Amino acid sequence: MPRFKKLAGSNSGSLFEWIVDRAGLKEVPFYRVPFHYLSIDMWLGALVAASMAWLFISGLLLLLYYNPQKPYESTMNIVNNVAFGKVLLSTHLYAAFTMILTMYIHFFKNYFEGAYKKPRELVWLVGILLLLTTLQTAFFGYVLVGDIVGTDAINVAKGVINGIFGLNLGTLISNMLLGTNPEETYTRALGFHVLFAGLLALLFMLHFSLFEAHGPTPHHKDTKWRTKPEKIDQKRKDLVPWFPINFLYMIGIILMLWSAIFIAVAVAMTQENIHPLINPLPGPPPDSPEAAEHPPYPPWFFLFFYKIADFVFLSINKPIDLGIITIPATPILLQAILTLFLPGIVLVLLPFLDKSDSRHPLKRPWITAFGALMIIYLVQTTIWGLLTPGQPVRIGQAILVMLPPLIILVIGIHMLKKGISRAEAGGQFASLLKRGSAAATAGLVMLFINSAFVFAQSVAGEGASAATRALEAALGIGGSVIALLFVAYLAKLKKELKELEQEGKTEQTQENLQQEAQTSESVESETGWLNVLALFYVILILYSLYNVVTIADPITGAANVLSYLAVMLASLYGLIMIIFRVMTEKYKPIIGDFGDIKPHLLAAAILLLAAYVNIA
Repeated sequence: MPRFKKLAGSNSGSLFEWIVDRAGLKEVPFYRVPFHYLSIDMWLGALVAASMAWLFISGLLLLLYYNPQKPYESTMNIVNNVAFGKVLLSTHLYAAFTMILTMYIHFFKNYFEGAYKKPRELVWLVGILLLLTTLQTAFFGYVLVGDIVGTDAINVAKGVINGIFGLNLGTLISNMLLGTNPEETYTRALGFHVLFAGLLALLFMLHFSLFEAHGPTPHHKDTKWRTKPEKIDQKRKDLVPWFPINFLYMIGIILMLWSAIFIAVAVAMTQENIHPLINPLPGPPPDSPEAAEHPPYPPWFFLFFYKIADFVFLSINKPIDLGIITIPATPILLQAILTLFLPGIVLVLLPFLDKSDSRHPLKRPWITAFGALMIIYLVQTTIWGLLTPGQPVRIGQAILVMLPPLIILVIGIHMLKKGISRAEAGGQFASLLKRGSAAATAGLVMLFINSAFVFAQSVAGEGASAATRALEAALGIGGSVIALLFVAYLAKLKKELKELEQEGKTEQTQENLQQEAQTSESVESETGWLNVLALFYVILILYSLYNVVTIADPITGAANVLSYLAVMLASLYGLIMIIFRVMTEKYKPIIGDFGDIKPHLLAAAILLLAAYVNIA
């Protein structure tokens, strides 16, 4: 150590401090945030980034072994002959699923919280491009396996393109994108997959740069749901340094998500009858007898539109002569316009249409209702497409499924909105609660009426089987329940807004922060349990690493390998969280409450699931 101090030429005292000093990590220009911002709901974008990081790592390794001229054979070679190939392929697939899910959650959270408002319009627009690019990248990667699921996805995609653009133009577009024979199809699919992945990386860097230029959207509790202040004041006294506090939290999120992906794949591998759309391993080849048992599906994240394409009452089945131009037969053009293009235009124009000075969902009622309907209809049509692929849907069926949630949302949001308006005009908070109860009561009454109606239709319906009517009844009821829960959540936000307005403060004063810091120092920390837990994590890491290295066959024992890797990553996450809490003790004393224990529940859950995998 003395030699190193002399080499460093400073009194830093440790290799760690020397690296921090020479790398300039204490001066990185990243936005600092208050300690209470370090929570998962404020770091959903980091979950997306963590998924993408594993996708790039595993994807580059898989690319070394993949041959587009023999897609299925090379995929099965990776699974059966390449050491840890099954681990790479299956986790790559589930990381893509995770990225799509977390991106949807991240997108809708920012939508409802008004994070697209000035000065973050470009952040929002690039985020929409990221979502679209992710879906396209996932599609082309999904078909590269060459099994029956990927082959069906290609055929469904060609049918969708022809249904939107007509047979002549659609065939031209599908031939350009997917070729005219299997060799061209998989070569182009690989090319587009890599191309979109590169575009995804560039868009992510741009999105991150724009995010850092403005920082995260201030928490609604700090702004009372207003658009001011637009940024987090970097002179606030309660900010934590980006390094090492934010950095440690970010590393912890990455390890947490990777461990969850690994254990999810391990558990899925132990299931015999897992649905082909979420099977982590390839299905049968398209020319096998087993392939005949699989109905044609697109990737699960396109199931919603796959079902909407079955809305035959919107189909243009014959050419329409307009004199100057003739619209060809385009069976799903209207479906695409109503469910893809128009919502896309609204989302792109949203920052320029919504210029109000409030981010509260009830101050933007039509935007809130539109977003809630997008979520409900996504859920409904995805399940609908999964259970009844290719079955035509008539207008009466669509109304029974999709109208009740719309009515509940409109009535509920209207009542709550009127309550807020009256409160702003001087009404009593009790009237808000009364109107919130009225909205909930109206929702329950409509839910009951809808349930009775669709049940009667399921029993005595014409043109559809009882099972189909029962499914439609369940979808209508399920959508109504989601709408009702959403209205109830808005009522909670309404109450919270009133409480924030009564407090009359948007952020703590310097005197309060100093007083809080003095209070924190006066609390005696209890860190003994952290030392024991840290030792336990170290033992788990060494044990898991030993089992991964010494496993006899990483191919047949892929599920066991994944379970040990999941335990190792979860243990590393636990260690990171211990270091994080010790380093942030001055912001929140370590007193052993549930908030300090909660991060370690994941490691316990991973450990239990790993035990299940190894027993199974």
